[in-house]
Amino acid sequence: MDRELQRGWRLLLGAAALVVVIAGLKAASVFFLPLFLALFLTILSLPLLRWLRGHRVPAVAAIALTMLAVVAILGLVALVLSASIDSLTEKLPAYQEQAREGAGRLLGWLEVRGIDLAERISTEALDLGAVVNVIGNTFRGVATALSSFLLVLLMLIFMLWESIILPGKLAVAERRGHFDFARLAPIVSRVQRYLILKTAVSLATGMAVGLVTFFVGLDFALFWGFIAFVLNYIPNVGSLLAALPAIALSLIQLGPARTLVIAAGYLVINVVFGNLVEPAVMGRGLRLSPLAIFLSLIFWGWLWGALGMILSVPLTVSLKILFENTEDLTWVAALLDRRPRETS
Repeated sequence: MDRELQRGWRLLLGAAALVVVIAGLKAASVFFLPLFLALFLTILSLPLLRWLRGHRVPAVAAIALTMLAVVAILGLVALVLSASIDSLTEKLPAYQEQAREGAGRLLGWLEVRGIDLAERISTEALDLGAVVNVIGNTFRGVATALSSFLLVLLMLIFMLWESIILPGKLAVAERRGHFDFARLAPIVSRVQRYLILKTAVSLATGMAVGLVTFFVGLDFALFWGFIAFVLNYIPNVGSLLAALPAIALSLIQLGPARTLVIAAGYLVINVVFGNLVEPAVMGRGLRLSPLAIFLSLIFWGWLWGALGMILSVPLTVSLKILFENTEDLTWVAALLDRRPRETS
């Protein structure tokens, strides 16, 4: 009975601690968002840093070159986004007029066939400004996290420097503290491998979407490719969210025929990369259950907004790997898995 009571108290205290941790993460989002963004960029930058160090580039110069590459890529992304939003705002009146004309033709076609909706639906009420506002609000959520960009860059510099000297520090700490830090190596390696491969697949997806929309003739091809790249971090829902605005604009700008081509392109790209390439490249060892993906999307989105949704699966996968390597929490990792698996 005492053992059962102890287990109950441990469970209760663990739940209370979890609530406190979640409340702290939400309250301190101003700190944690830049921290996790910097950590994410650090993991993606490490291969370049290690390549430079492997070619005997001094540590300071290697970090400077890595930072230069990161800033150049982020600057290019910011330039594309800014130009796309500005151009969309300029072309919005023309798109709105095209949308009203298309809606008028559709209502006329339905009226000829005995379906009169003209009294219930007014083409004048069609306002694309609401769509732009939704897109703007989404980008404002991401921009809030990037507003402390200098802080992110400073964190990135220190993390890259720490990655160079960390092995030596861990060796000293292991000798003094009698803790086997080698246990952490597989966890860090699996998280890094997942993030790098996921980013590579997302980049290929974005490039494919950009090429399809460019050759079909849709405006803002670079923008749609970037959206597909970012939202590919969100499984299942992300591909749909990336496709809907592009298809909507295609209906207005290009008409139904070429819109079907674009929709088919999105479908083929997501089937090929999501169902064939990604499992083949990444394997199935880190697969999360659909329920875990859905709940993580809601949880991290509630916790940290748009950026939390984008990072939801990488963060959940990282936690799953940590749980798999923590004896008392392996049962949580089993619940997060896609299917039951016995571990040796």
